[in-house]
Amino acid sequence: MFGQKTSSALANISAQYGDLETRETVQEISLTSGEKSCDYSIRIDCGSNQYVKEYWLELDEDSCRSLPITPCWFVDASAVRPGADLAWLREQVMPNLLSPEEFQSIWPTFERCVGAMTGRVKKLYQIGVMEGRIGGCACSWMT
Repeated sequence: MFGQKTSSALANISAQYGDLETRETVQEISLTSGEKSCDYSIRIDCGSNQYVKEYWLELDEDSCRSLPITPCWFVDASAVRPGADLAWLREQVMPNLLSPEEFQSIWPTFERCVGAMTGRVKKLYQIGVMEGRIGGCACSWMT
């Protein structure tokens, strides 16, 4: 079904993440674009963390063609609400996902977005860091 590039990418995923304990993985297969491709996601449960229940590693096929693989991250953000103390996110989560410079550049915008949720949205769904995408790091959040 897939060519050698996809098979090699899946072998690299197995080499880097094959021993990782997970209850769920997802393969996102694209058959409509010019070239067939397969992205892979891994859910990691954080049962002992009071704020983050889970996070996902999203592995784009292009970034999996060589080791080490730089994943995209999607973190459970259901504890992020307008007016809530975000110290846990600022001190425990974001430093693991972003460099200090990247964090400083997005945090004020993120705080404004959370404040703008008041009266519109009760909580966030996920916060994503798209570092594994070709072209560098971007940060996104979904409600």
